[in-house]
Order: sequence, then structure tokens, then C-alpha cells
Amino acid sequence: MTEGMENTTLLLCLLLPPLLTALVTLSYPLHTAFFFWRQRRRLRAREGRPAFVSLIVPMKGVDDELPANVISWTQQCMGVPFEILVCVEREDDPAVPMIRALMKGRAAAGDMEPRMELLITGRSTASLGKMHNLIHGIEHACGDWLVFVDSDAYFPDSHYLRRFMVPLGNPGVGLVSCYPAYRGARDVGAALIGGAINNDFVGFMGLLGTWQRRFAVAVGTTMAMRRDTLEVLGGLDSLRQQLLMDVSLARRVRDVGYRVHLCEEPVVVYQRHSSTRAALQKADRWHVGMRRMLSAPLYGLYLLLRLSLPLALLSVALRPCATSVGVVLALVVVRWVAVCSLNLRYIRDPCLPWLLWMVPVTDLLMGLSAMSALLRHKVSWRGQIYRIGKGGRAHLEREVALVKGASGA
Repeated sequence: MTEGMENTTLLLCLLLPPLLTALVTLSYPLHTAFFFWRQRRRLRAREGRPAFVSLIVPMKGVDDELPANVISWTQQCMGVPFEILVCVEREDDPAVPMIRALMKGRAAAGDMEPRMELLITGRSTASLGKMHNLIHGIEHACGDWLVFVDSDAYFPDSHYLRRFMVPLGNPGVGLVSCYPAYRGARDVGAALIGGAINNDFVGFMGLLGTWQRRFAVAVGTTMAMRRDTLEVLGGLDSLRQQLLMDVSLARRVRDVGYRVHLCEEPVVVYQRHSSTRAALQKADRWHVGMRRMLSAPLYGLYLLLRLSLPLALLSVALRPCATSVGVVLALVVVRWVAVCSLNLRYIRDPCLPWLLWMVPVTDLLMGLSAMSALLRHKVSWRGQIYRIGKGGRAHLEREVALVKGASGA
């Protein structure tokens, strides 16, 4: 009888964390809806608008849908003049001929608004390439409102950016950010990247936004801020070596007394193809960066949520029985329900039906990646190896060959 009780206790210890995390993930849609509702209540009517807007796009390499992305930026109806500054480090970057061809095509068609300029920023040395390009773009920007856009960002309609920036009219808002919606995956690598973001990210942000007293998370896919806020922060030079600069920027904005606002509409990222290796490298980079930046309790919560399926599978391996197998199956069903709910309301990826089979695979691989980040301190990004120190600061170690499909931010 004692042995039976010990087996039951062990089984409960193994199954309790996955069951609790299943309930949390099932609550993602409710947390997210409540967070957005509370944001709307706090946001007063627009009190200001820009005289001029600058879109700054740090770029390296060619993303899947770069021409369509650029066109979506140029077709924005802003209501005010704006410019687009595309910043690359080197003249021989693969993106340069494509950008110049698009600029030439616009000029030939007589489409000169908005003004679009390609800036060759020179090779970065002491800073990350993305931050080097971004800071260089800020120095050349004319706008009193600044929008930082990743090269893989696609604006879903011509009025998106205008709606996105509305919260900046409130003087209490210092930074507007987004959540990305990955769509159109056609292979396993792209499905892994999309699943790692779509299945949990907006839900986890909703969870944090509901329970944190002052929300301070941002996503670099698209962010907007006023120039006067940037001046209060003293610029972005201190973030030159910051791996997750978006999160660091959000914290700095919060610390000087401003609010961080999360847009309710996603910025679309069409990631149709990626190698599995590139997808795992990107996940590894995210997790190592978060491990070095987030507090131990917060990363512990994130890790527990990521490890729900691996823990349930471990319970089956250690104590194979109908109960443990039933928990695994129930967990998969719960994840499907949560993923479908988030997708229908927020992500809206038409490829979801065939991607559902990837949900358990993504959960397993992302859980193992988050776990391995506890021991890792090096990442591969844009063809270079970085050692990640305390606070998420990156130090270049060496260059490597760029993995196909790894050019994105």
C-alpha cells in the first residue's frame, strides 16, 4: 500500500504542473481580451498629431516577401507627410539592388510620395547591426514621430499605420508596440517560427498586461514613439549591444514615467519558408535573450508554460498508465482550443487547419529550447556568433555563414 501511495504521489507531482499550465494557456484569450479592454479605458481621445513621420527600417538580407512589404509601407495613408529610410550596413548587401529597383520603379511611375531613401550606414563594430542601422536612421530622420519597422513587417491595409500611431497622441503614452501575426507557412521551419509566436505570444502578453502593475513589453516588428520621448531617454546609444532591444526600450520608457501601449491589431509577417535549423536558431536566440533579461520568477513562469508538454510526456515515460496518457491527450486538446481561439480573434492565419498538427511538435521543441537557455550564453544571429552577458548585452565573438532563412530580426 505504501508503494502504491508513493507511486500516486509521484504521478501527481509529475502531472500537476502540466495541468496547471494547461489552465493558464486556456485562459490566454480571456486575459488578452481583458488587457486590451483595460487599455482602451485608459486611453483618452487623441490630443496631438505629428507634423512629419519617419519610418526607419534596419535591414540585412532579403526577407521572403520584401517587395510586398515595401509596397505596403509606401501605400500608407497617414494624413501627414512621411518618409521611409531603409538602412543597410554594406553596399553589397543582397537587399540593396532590390530596394534600388523598387525606388527606381516608383520614380518612373511618378510616385514620389512618400520620400524613400536608402542609407548605407557602414559596418558596425561595437554595436549590433540592427541597432547600428536604427541609430543611423534616427540621426537622418526628419520626423517628430518615429516608427521603427522590421524588414519582414507587412501592413495589412493602407490605414494601418495611421491607426497604430493614434495612442501617441496621448502625452502619457511613450511607446506603441505590436504583436506580430505570422502567416502563410508552407514548410516545417516556417511553421515552427510561426507557431512559436502565434500560439502563445499575444496570450502571454495579455497575461502579463493583466497582472503587471505597469506593462513594459514591446516587440520590435513595429514600434512608434515621439522624438521628444526619445530625447527624454537620452537616445538609443545605450542599447547598441542589447539583444532584445525592444524589451529594454519598453522598460526605459516605463521607468521615465510613460506608458507602453500594445496595438490591438497585429503587424503581419509572411514567413512562408525557412529551414528547420534557422527556426531553431531563432528560437534559441529568443530564449537565451529572455533568460538573460527577465527576472528569475518571470522566466520561471515562462519556462513552466513552455514545459507543459515535455513534463506530461515525462510522466508517461516514468509512470505509463491511463491517467498519464489521458493527461497528455487532454493537454494537446486544450492547446488546440487555446491556439484556435487566439488565431480566430487575433492572428487570423488561414493556414491554421493544416498547422494544427504542428502544435504539439512546436510545444515540445520550444520547451526544450527554453530549458537549454538556462545553460547557454551564445547565440547565432545574422551570420555572427554573440556571447550574451547579463541584461541581454551581446558581445561579438566571430562570424559564421548565414543560415538560409535566418535573415530576419
